Amino acid sequence: MQQHAKPNLQTLPKEILDMIIPYLPGLSLVRICHTVPKLKYISKILHDAGTELNTSINDLYPEFWLPCNYMDAPSTRKQRLPQPGPLPITNPTALAPLAKLLNLYNGVAKVQADTVEYAMQIIPYLPKIIDIYYAPGAWDMYLEYTGTDSYLSILQTFRKEYKGKIRTIDIPCVFEGNEHWDNSDFLDAIKDVSHLRCFNFGGPNDSMITLLEFTQLIQVEFCGDDGFGGYSDPIDGLFKTVVSKHTTLRSVIFERATADVRFEGSDIFLGNARSYSMQLEQIAWTCLDGIGSVYGNDCVIWQKVGLPLNIQIEQ
Repeated sequence: MQQHAKPNLQTLPKEILDMIIPYLPGLSLVRICHTVPKLKYISKILHDAGTELNTSINDLYPEFWLPCNYMDAPSTRKQRLPQPGPLPITNPTALAPLAKLLNLYNGVAKVQADTVEYAMQIIPYLPKIIDIYYAPGAWDMYLEYTGTDSYLSILQTFRKEYKGKIRTIDIPCVFEGNEHWDNSDFLDAIKDVSHLRCFNFGGPNDSMITLLEFTQLIQVEFCGDDGFGGYSDPIDGLFKTVVSKHTTLRSVIFERATADVRFEGSDIFLGNARSYSMQLEQIAWTCLDGIGSVYGNDCVIWQKVGLPLNIQIEQ
């Protein structure tokens, strides 16, 4: 009787490997590449990019975090320092092979820019999907001191020059009444993203409601303390005007702004979000506890689990 060899990584068709690779962290992918000769070109791309950028493999794939100055947070998640912001990339052409790899396996680049010049430098070498993160030094009150450009001007630069998909955009603490930009310009700059990360919105003002009613929006995250969650009105307004009417929104995340459990404002913030569990069930949503992705702190998640009969999604 003829015996068939057991399948292993080396004998798997490339098409099967291509289905596995998007789900592997960088270091695991490199180990597999060393086992499967036809994948060694991937490990070379990651090695060369990591050497050029002085970045670990897991920060290159499947999410490529462009080099910044970091500090270690208690949650082990990375937090950005206000100064001096992104590190200059001396050889941006080194990003091109990595970008092609990310495009092949649906990877994403995580971008933080604090000047238009830096944005223009890296844009030609970015993959087809990026997330734009807010650079603390670009908060517009201190531009003359930090040597940074306004966050709006950076977003507008990406809008004009970048040809791929901007999936995620950070929203600063407050953009109502900012003397450096017009709200309509800011809303236009973020109008077709699917994921917004919002910092300490003070309530359901007109601009907030407008951006949360964008028809392509899938997820929005809030970080808050007593500035947002000390009163129930902002969350109540969010529920009534957005969540209960929105057709594409799939999750709303409320993350405490500080890991210090002694800070009562964050407890109130999360408690107010949890108090809507029954109302959420009535519109086929659920309320869960979890860990937030902004600071890695405790969070409450409003998540859509189905569609009520009276809501129809346009195809």
